[in-house]
Amino acid sequence: MAAPDLDRVAMSLLEVVFPGDQERMRTLLNRSDPPSGRLLCRVLDVHGATRWTSTVSYPVTDQHGQLERIDGVTVDITARSEREADLVDTAERLQLALDTLHGAWWEWDVPAGALQVSPRWFELLGLEPGSLAVTPELLFDHVIPEERERVQATLRESVARGDSTFAFESRLRHADGHEVPALWRGAIRAEPHTLRIMGSTTDLTATKRYEERQADQYRQLRRMNRDLRRQARIDQLTGVANRRGFDEFLERTWRQAQLQARGVGLIICDVDEFKRYNDHLGHVQGDRCLTQVARSISDSVRDPGDLVARYGGEEFAVVLASTSQEEAQEIAERIRADLAALALPHPFSHVSPRLTMSFGVAWARPGLQDRAQTLLVRADDALLHASRRVETASLPRTLLPHRLPRLPPACLRPIWGWRRGRLTRRGSPPTGRRGRVCAAWPALWLRSGGCAHGSARAAHRPARASQGGHPPDRNAAR
Repeated sequence: MAAPDLDRVAMSLLEVVFPGDQERMRTLLNRSDPPSGRLLCRVLDVHGATRWTSTVSYPVTDQHGQLERIDGVTVDITARSEREADLVDTAERLQLALDTLHGAWWEWDVPAGALQVSPRWFELLGLEPGSLAVTPELLFDHVIPEERERVQATLRESVARGDSTFAFESRLRHADGHEVPALWRGAIRAEPHTLRIMGSTTDLTATKRYEERQADQYRQLRRMNRDLRRQARIDQLTGVANRRGFDEFLERTWRQAQLQARGVGLIICDVDEFKRYNDHLGHVQGDRCLTQVARSISDSVRDPGDLVARYGGEEFAVVLASTSQEEAQEIAERIRADLAALALPHPFSHVSPRLTMSFGVAWARPGLQDRAQTLLVRADDALLHASRRVETASLPRTLLPHRLPRLPPACLRPIWGWRRGRLTRRGSPPTGRRGRVCAAWPALWLRSGGCAHGSARAAHRPARASQGGHPPDRNAAR
C-alpha cells in the first residue's frame, strides 16, 4: 500500500475515533514503524455514542521490508470496560469505608484454613506488617487469655445458629503489654462446601475514653443536681429543712400513711417572745439562737425517718412519719426538756429568764379522703392555744388592770388575749357612760388594728357607747 493510501486510511480512521483519543492515535499512525499488538481506543458509533474497542494489529511487509499492509481485528469491549470500572469504583469505596472505620479487616476461609488480613491488623497489635505468619491462629493468639475462649465460642455459636452477621467486644494484648479494647463485627457466608467469615476489628480505645469522660460528667451532673435539690429544701441558716422541704415531706408521708394505715404526728414549736430577743440582743445573736434551737430539736428527734424543718421565722416543725399519739407527746416533751437543759438566756422575756418554747402537737391516722392540711391546722391551733396560755400568764403587771370595771352580763366575755408580745382583740372594749373607752384600757387598745403593743400612744380614743356601760374606777386607772 502506497504512502498516500495509508494517509487516506488513517484519516478515515481518525474520523470515528473519540476526540479525546485522536491525538494519541495520530501520533501512533505517523510513526515510521506502525504499531503492533493490542490497542485500546474509544470510537463513536453511528448514533454518536462512545464505545470502547480493543484492536490487535499486525504490520505486513514485502520481501524488501517495505510496509505492505496492516492486518488487525477490532473488538467492542464496552460492556467489559464498564464492569471493570465498576469493580475499581467498588474497591475504592470499600477501602475508603475501611479507612473511615479505622478497622483492621480480615477474611477467614474456614475449610481451607486460609486467612487474609490487612496491614492495619499488625498496626492494631503494635507489630510490623508481615512480622508474623498469617494463619487463623493470628486472630486469637493476641486476645487476652481471659477472653480467648469466649471469642472463639461466640464465633462458633454464630455459625451454628446460622447468623449472617456478628458483633462483640474483647481486649487484645498490644506488643508493649497494654490492653486494647476492640470491636469485632462482620459477616458469615455459609455455603454447602465452603464457610467464609469476613470481618473487621476496630480499636475502641478513643471510644472508651470518651465514654468514661461522658460517664464522669454524667455522675458529676447527677451529684450537682442532687446537691441543688437538697439546697433548695434546706434552710441555709439552721441547716434543717425549709418550708418547701417540709411541705413535700409532709405530703409524701401523708400519702404513705394513707396506703399503710399508720399514724402521722406533727409538732409545731415557737420560740416565746423571740421578737424581744431580736430587738434587744440584735439579729446576729438571734440567728445564733435559732441555730442552737434547731440543733437541739434535731438531737431530740432521733428517728432518721422523721423530719425537722424551719416552719417560718422562729417557728419549727417536726414531722413524725410513723408514730402513736403518746410517742408524739413524748417527743415534744423531750424537745422541751433538752432545750431547757441548754439554759439559753433570754433576759428580756416576760415568760422566763431562760429561752422557752410553746408547742402544738397533733396526731392522726389518715383516711383515703383526708388531707394533710387538716393535721397542719390542728397542730397550729394547738400551738396558738399553748402560746395564749403562756403569754397571758406572763403579762407584765403594769399592763394588767388592777381592778376590772363592773360590766353587764352582755360584756362578760373575754375581750383580749396575749399573742406574740401583743394583745389581740376578741370583743368590744369596755366603755363608760360618755362613750369613752374605760381608763383601764387605753394603753392596751388600738382603734382599727384590734391589738396593742403595751404603748401609751393609743390613748383615749372615742368609741360608740355600749349598752349598760359603767364609768371606770379612777383609782384603778391611776
